[in-house]
Amino acid sequence: MWTQFRSTKNGKTILGNALTIAYSELYETYPSANTLGKDDLTDFFKTRTTAGSLALAHTVNTFKNLADYAEFNLILNAGGQWCGHIIGQIHR
Repeated sequence: MWTQFRSTKNGKTILGNALTIAYSELYETYPSANTLGKDDLTDFFKTRTTAGSLALAHTVNTFKNLADYAEFNLILNAGGQWCGHIIGQIHR
């Protein structure tokens, strides 16, 4: 996946797809999780961890920074080829 992510053509879409998989529980709850604000993300993650407020803030910031960089409008298959658009669902 790292080599696919390094592509200037598809890298941001590869990251978007990876985020929907890595944060699948978040995307199952909020299909457009990448558009959520920090307060909603904090509320989501707070109910799933015993981490302190600083770690929680870093968790939210990490997701927000990755999601802001990524693109979520296309679906790529395992070979990196386009195979559809995201329409409120997680595609793996």
